Amino acid sequence: MAQPEKRFKAGSCEAAVFENELTRDGQTVIVKKVAIQKRYKDKDDEWKSTHSLEQNDIPKMMLTLSKAYEYVTLREDKLFNQIPVVDDYEPPWLPICRTWCKTALLDNLIDDFQRNIHFFKIPY
Repeated sequence: MAQPEKRFKAGSCEAAVFENELTRDGQTVIVKKVAIQKRYKDKDDEWKSTHSLEQNDIPKMMLTLSKAYEYVTLREDKLFNQIPVVDDYEPPWLPICRTWCKTALLDNLIDDFQRNIHFFKIPY
């Protein structure tokens, strides 16, 4: 069995990137494919693999697939040398999330201050 080029794991969930050579119209083409699996021990304490996920496995598998997707699509293109490796990629939703988190944190601090303002009053 071929060894994966790269593996991404989160808990018992794994996404493995494989490089396959295909022949199309007489030309050899390299295609990247991603295989997923979840590892677990059965009742006899034997390691098994499955493609079925429990509810808590779904975000873990999504993370491994996201990392595999980044790896496959953001790698340097060997044929055209046009796609650079991006190490500082930031998803477009991250700044919004940061802003919301800062706002929520600030709101919580203001609420705490207002609830506890009587501790800060200086008697005359």
